[in-house]
Amino acid sequence: MLLDDLPGSKMTDEEWNIAMDVIMEMTRRMTEYGKLGGQRIGLVQVSDDTQPHVDISLTSNASRSAIYNTIQTIKPVPGQCDMSSGGCESPFDNITQSIESAINTLFPTDRPNARKILLIVTSGRFSNIDYINATMRNVLTRNSDVDIYVLGTGVDVKVAGMMSLVYESANVIIIPDKSSVSVIDILDAKVSFIQCSADVSKVD
Repeated sequence: MLLDDLPGSKMTDEEWNIAMDVIMEMTRRMTEYGKLGGQRIGLVQVSDDTQPHVDISLTSNASRSAIYNTIQTIKPVPGQCDMSSGGCESPFDNITQSIESAINTLFPTDRPNARKILLIVTSGRFSNIDYINATMRNVLTRNSDVDIYVLGTGVDVKVAGMMSLVYESANVIIIPDKSSVSVIDILDAKVSFIQCSADVSKVD
């Protein structure tokens, strides 16, 4: 999973809280986590810091309860960039750069045939959607082995921004509030674990 905490598209407190509830629920539904050839979970948070912050590594053997505890401790990063003067010079102040960096950071190489899924949690409130759409085409081409889904939480997400990150609208999911269990079911179905061999996993 990738949590978009960049200054230009930072989630509100309400959006963040819904997102963390959804991440926790999705983690609970990973019934094959920890089993041989089973699911793995990774989470990276990108902000205006100098490097993406890996909260959970895909190579971690942490217990399920430890994963839950880690998720509960993840908080938004206080902004360090002055957006009124053009933002910051961090190499990760662009969502497409952050996505490609997260792909390179998260996915291990010990299970090359495992299904790779990246769930991007973002508000979609990008100021340069046309540019992001154009550059994201290159990211998607270079990483065609990764299934990318975009999750927006709350009622004020920008659908056009979310759409700029994927090829198909079906890969964009909006969960307006914490009670939208049916939408979580749809999301879970899209990224469900498929046991084709001992080398296949769901990766978020």
